[in-house]
Amino acid sequence: MLDLVDKVVEEILDAGWPVTLAKPAFSFAAPDDSFPAFVVNAGGPVLNIFMTDVRENRHLRRPEWDKTELGTGASYSHPPVYLDIVYVVSAWSPASDQQAADPVGVEHRLLGEALRILLRNPDVVPQALGIPSGGTVFNAAHVYLSAAYPEGGQPLNDFWTTMKRAWRLAVQLTVTAPLDLLLDGPVEPLVITFIQRFLTTGSATAEQRIQIGGRVVRAVGGAPVEGASVRLMAAGREITTDSRGRYSFAGLQPGLHRIRASAAGLTPLERDVSVPDGPPADHIFELS
Repeated sequence: MLDLVDKVVEEILDAGWPVTLAKPAFSFAAPDDSFPAFVVNAGGPVLNIFMTDVRENRHLRRPEWDKTELGTGASYSHPPVYLDIVYVVSAWSPASDQQAADPVGVEHRLLGEALRILLRNPDVVPQALGIPSGGTVFNAAHVYLSAAYPEGGQPLNDFWTTMKRAWRLAVQLTVTAPLDLLLDGPVEPLVITFIQRFLTTGSATAEQRIQIGGRVVRAVGGAPVEGASVRLMAAGREITTDSRGRYSFAGLQPGLHRIRASAAGLTPLERDVSVPDGPPADHIFELS
């Protein structure tokens, strides 16, 4: 479940990042004394999102079971437990003070943009973001994000001391998400097309974001291909299919998108997919 929360945070930042500012790499690794070398190897700025704490949110605890009427009977289910997951978010430039006019300024711009995106998304639904394999409860739940909260968070001086790094500006982010205690396994459609429209004040045109999902399967027998690479060619975005061969891309614009699916030992398949009104069969890649 914690890895799914990582994906929620990354997808929010990735989909919301403006085209006017170069997008940094996103890392969930510990920003310790070896992290600067990672940033240099990344070849550009990195936004580090490190998980530091997980605690139950007792305010959202419900001791009673949920009851669902089923005609002549009823079904009872244990409510999920909500957790507060805390991250320390920091921006890193590969340039030193001698190599760049203002590396700290670059880091502050990146961190400020990350704050803007996170504060614009205080309440999200994983299903709308295209997060796979979360299960029915997680996918349909509301996940709450709180960044730079005024009451303050954990002291960061101890954090940077533990990381063996000098003090640097960072933002604490708390994500409140459900943990399904009775997770039996996700139930999701084979292919999806989800459209969101946002209308800002003073604008006559709605901003449209589209999420699509599909599967990579074997041409013979239809078995799912786990670990297949699915690439959105123009954007350069690439993801890996899960154990059921599923993939998903969010934040797409209407139109034709070239998608390529490949897997070890199988012949790659590439096609144009019309978003959002193309046939559902185009979302399924059968590799042989």
